[in-house]
Amino acid sequence: MVSPPQGSAVTEPQPAPAHTAIPQPSGPNLRGEADAAFRVRDFKRALELYEVLAQANDAHSYNDVAKSKHGAALWRVAELGPEADRVAQIDHAIGLLTQALSHRDPGYRARSFYERSKAWWHRWRTEPSDRALQQAVADAGEAARIEGDPSFINWYERLTAEEERLRTTGQRPGGSTSA
Repeated sequence: MVSPPQGSAVTEPQPAPAHTAIPQPSGPNLRGEADAAFRVRDFKRALELYEVLAQANDAHSYNDVAKSKHGAALWRVAELGPEADRVAQIDHAIGLLTQALSHRDPGYRARSFYERSKAWWHRWRTEPSDRALQQAVADAGEAARIEGDPSFINWYERLTAEEERLRTTGQRPGGSTSA
């Protein structure tokens, strides 16, 4: 066996962790990791990171865009979790997305309306109410009005068709009929 040259150390390669530990709150790094997780649709990881970022009270890093992504990740994770927690989580997501609507850039505002519409729709599917569906339709319409993104328009059209189907058949999610 050949010895390493004098003064150098031999180290064994270390396996990469499956998930890196949640970093200590430090604005830009934490925000970057949260945004990266959101971008690759790792919503559970993004949610964990946005939660830490929210608790750090760093208004520069946890701004309206971060709140919008936090809310969007939250309603998606809520859909996968226990039904008992779903309504509270979706309501929290709606609150975050409502805060995010104050962004001055129309594109970000439109995205927040779109995501809030999705959250309201999932709220309606969990606990059907006319108010939840009406709010989902209104938010989708506002997103499409602000920015004519095809996905916003398609979502609005899907919701208006659902609203019309409900009006004509009375059929609610889960097969129940309106009273």
